[in-house]
Amino acid sequence: MSITSQGKKNAKPRNKWDEAIADAKRRTKGRKFTIEVFKQRKKKGEPWPGGSAKRNTANEKAAA
Repeated sequence: MSITSQGKKNAKPRNKWDEAIADAKRRTKGRKFTIEVFKQRKKKGEPWPGGSAKRNTANEKAAA
């Protein structure tokens, strides 16, 4: 038996609210990581995948 499984046996029963909170925390952590990756790529000057910046700028002007 691992340490992790022992800890889960001793933990109090989780309800749906606890599960939702834990899920939201996991998603938040993942999004924060994604934001940091995007910032690093922007800082390095990497182009946006799938298109040029010029094309995106033209589309934004047309939409305005």
